Amino acid sequence: MDIPISESNRKFWKLVAVYILTFSFIYHIVGRDGGRPSEYQHPNSAPVTLQVSANEKNTIEVYTSCAPAVVNITTMTLTRDFFYQITPRQGSGSGFIFDPKGYILTNYHVVKGAASLEITTSDGSRHEGVMVGKDSGSDIAVIAFSRPPENLPFIVLGDSGPVAIGQKVLAIGNPFGLSGTLTEGIISSLGRSLMAGDGSIMEDLIQTDAAINPGNSGGPLLDSSGRVIGINTMIYSPSGGNVGIGFAVPVNRAKLIIPDLITTGTWSRPWIGLTGQTLWPSLSRAMGMGSIRGVLVVEVYRDGPAHASGIRGCDRERQVGNFLVPCGGDVLLTIDGKAVNDTENLLRLINARRPGQKINVTLLREGHEMSVSLELIKSPRGYLSER
Repeated sequence: MDIPISESNRKFWKLVAVYILTFSFIYHIVGRDGGRPSEYQHPNSAPVTLQVSANEKNTIEVYTSCAPAVVNITTMTLTRDFFYQITPRQGSGSGFIFDPKGYILTNYHVVKGAASLEITTSDGSRHEGVMVGKDSGSDIAVIAFSRPPENLPFIVLGDSGPVAIGQKVLAIGNPFGLSGTLTEGIISSLGRSLMAGDGSIMEDLIQTDAAINPGNSGGPLLDSSGRVIGINTMIYSPSGGNVGIGFAVPVNRAKLIIPDLITTGTWSRPWIGLTGQTLWPSLSRAMGMGSIRGVLVVEVYRDGPAHASGIRGCDRERQVGNFLVPCGGDVLLTIDGKAVNDTENLLRLINARRPGQKINVTLLREGHEMSVSLELIKSPRGYLSER
């Protein structure tokens, strides 16, 4: 017997059916994961080519070609503690391979006093290193792999002679142990002079604002062609961190002494055998010598080249204002035709030559110009400069 369905029951079941159909539709469209699509494509996801400027492209190319030749140098030095017990101390710095035979250029202060050397290359492999040669006055050292790996990458040594203020430079090193760090800047100034750790004067340094931090010492300063123009050596910083004032040894200085470091272990520093004082025009006028710029010869060392050539030092003093200044000596004006403007310039001209090389010196003696020729010799121990 059929049971009649009331109008209210019919409406109820119609609503149930509508709910079921609606839920099924939503479940089908949205999915079980609560609305998360199976995949998503950004409306602007079309392939994009990396856009770099010509300068950026050059920086990338220089880094890619030169970074593999930059190494981290870890040193172990032996010191004595408060109780005079020998204790090891570890240090680190940077360097770079400049010869496929495995020679590495770095700073002297990076490897000073090292009992052992460890070289870490860009691929992370570690190798035993050996000292080859060093010169404290130039802050330059050459080390090498005890067993050189095959196919070593190396960086070409360039020419620091024609570099100019404002020129783009790149520095690669391992600041704070962060290997392969690249910084970029410009040459801020040229011809800077600073005192080295042994008291001698490091002259003709390149100043740069490329960030140089602890651990960068010994790394290369590169030009935009990827050639080395300097060896990063020190920073000026009240806090110990980078403030945009860094210095590098010109690569031409390194190229001059590298042969001696490799063959003899030390640099045969040339010596003229005198001490001098910068003679500014105002000082020369006060001394009654007219307006002269050069280097006044204060003292000549016996048996030195200057003594052998007859160059004379000061033999008396004269009061200028409240000071007694030496006088009576020869005034050096030029060396091989290049002006000797001050004692730093004199050092630069002498150190650009080698022992055994002859130079022509123009000097002023008692108001008369004259020329002498002399042969430079190897600097005796204890004489690092002409001051």
